[in-house]
Amino acid sequence: MRFNIWVTSLPMTTIALLVLTTNAIAETGLKGSYVGVPVDIKNLLNSSSTPVPTPDHLVNAAMNQALKSTGITPEFNPTPPTATGSVGAQFQGRYDLPASPLSVRGSVYLGDNAKAIMPMVTYDIPIGGSTNLYAGAGVAVVDTGTRKTTPLGTRTGVVVTTGLESEISKGIVLYGDAKWLSGNKGTDTPPLRYQLGVGYRF
Repeated sequence: MRFNIWVTSLPMTTIALLVLTTNAIAETGLKGSYVGVPVDIKNLLNSSSTPVPTPDHLVNAAMNQALKSTGITPEFNPTPPTATGSVGAQFQGRYDLPASPLSVRGSVYLGDNAKAIMPMVTYDIPIGGSTNLYAGAGVAVVDTGTRKTTPLGTRTGVVVTTGLESEISKGIVLYGDAKWLSGNKGTDTPPLRYQLGVGYRF
């Protein structure tokens, strides 16, 4: 039996991200801004070749899928998009407000006949040399067009998020978060969404 029963659990996200904090010594936190590409943990688990993926496996799979979604690496036997899917490119970033524990974050989704934007403000807590825990809220403005949903929600609504981010090598940031999307309430799409992403710090 595949490990999909854990897809909607916050502990799975935490376990997948523990690898980020093993070398954290000083509580200076992650400084600077970055932009990256996130992917759904549900998709990572569905594409996993192992019954119980390890954190390292999920990290590598997230990086590969993030690159594929931007067209940097070829994807063999791609599945044609459907009218109800959420095929497209999603980008997520953080703008670090100097001398402040707050950050301005945002996600943008650009798909075929669908688009969405999600501005957020978060409070960042340093928990390591280059690692932050963050939590905050924002709003998702969604236009599904001819599609059923997008990675940023099904309808416009409030967003509450919490996540973890860390610079795993010079300029490369790995991050993961859970988002509660009020616009998904009362639809076939669950209001909770879990993602891992890879970004470039500048």
